[in-house]
Amino acid sequence: MYFDVLISIKKGNHKMSHIMNESNISWRTMKVILDSLQTLGIIEEVEELSWENRRIRTHYEFTNKGESMMRYLRDHTELLRDGELGDFYR
Repeated sequence: MYFDVLISIKKGNHKMSHIMNESNISWRTMKVILDSLQTLGIIEEVEELSWENRRIRTHYEFTNKGESMMRYLRDHTELLRDGELGDFYR
């Protein structure tokens, strides 16, 4: 499930609802995974003010550590080398 979330974020799904839909994970499980990845410093939660409706929007992005980890996984994991993740770093 963690890989599904990481790959979804790498594909450009940065909102929690989009990541959930792409990964097919429930809200509760998604929250645990996102919190865990934030604690590890792999992703960060970014809040920004939407001037249109004056609401704070939250999205998730890779940290430098997260980007390095994804490159490492691409280079050192045979399972991912031929899979979806390899497409993002070629």
